[in-house]
Amino acid sequence: MLQFLQWQKRQRNPEGTWSPQRWVLSLRRTSAIWTCLRAQFADLHIVHMHRDPRTTIASGASLNATLHAMHADTVDLNRVARQWLQRMVDE
Repeated sequence: MLQFLQWQKRQRNPEGTWSPQRWVLSLRRTSAIWTCLRAQFADLHIVHMHRDPRTTIASGASLNATLHAMHADTVDLNRVARQWLQRMVDE
């Protein structure tokens, strides 16, 4: 997809004045996509930003509860919290 987006940028500026830009991605630290990206982009640089798990897990669970509320009449906050915590442990 990144290669397609790069190609698309070149197509929009066929005069040759186009110059490559950096792509900035935000991915989970254990995302399987890192292996694929490393294989495709030799000059890949990874910056690992660490955040306190207590705040990130709470924030993720809150977002997940909000998303659940968009599609349900009631949301079991304890269940959402347990599921989110388990998801973070599995990674």
